[in-house]
Amino acid sequence: NKTKIYTNKVRYLINLEKILTEGKTKVNIDNTYLINSSDLVFNRKDFNISSDKYTTLEDNKENFYSAENFNYLVNNKILRGKKISLQTKDEDKYFFEDAMINLNTNEINGKDLEVSFNKKTFENDQNEPRLKGNIAYSNINKTKVSKGVFTTCKKRDGKCPPWLVKAKEVEHDKLKKTIYYKN
Repeated sequence: NKTKIYTNKVRYLINLEKILTEGKTKVNIDNTYLINSSDLVFNRKDFNISSDKYTTLEDNKENFYSAENFNYLVNNKILRGKKISLQTKDEDKYFFEDAMINLNTNEINGKDLEVSFNKKTFENDQNEPRLKGNIAYSNINKTKVSKGVFTTCKKRDGKCPPWLVKAKEVEHDKLKKTIYYKN
């Protein structure tokens, strides 16, 4: 496997087939993913990389992820973690309290989502479009959120926006740049 680990101090637990790093660590996976973290555990049995420290992951598609308490399944390209944020190449910013991301298919399943869309998403850079919801699913083309709240109003120091739309389900069609609501 084309996984390279760079660190100053490493221990290899032969019987457990675990590599433990101490301090700052970089992991390059197949020149596709670059992980920056510290105190990593690399389990060679199931090709799982994990840490309970703040971690970032960059991919070759210009997406930037950060997480606390993460697990990465190298063979399946699945990132799982707490307090995951994602900044896309389009400058949309997603935050999940808990999420699982398939980096192969760009599918995300998570809870407690907050999205700040690029100001130009709806062709008016004076707006600050954002979406919140309980449970979310997102892929390259769509984001679906349960119990969603959406507004494009500017943020106003702790005050509610002048208008917002609440719905049982909100769907953002990224290709059509359209938001759909149910109930």
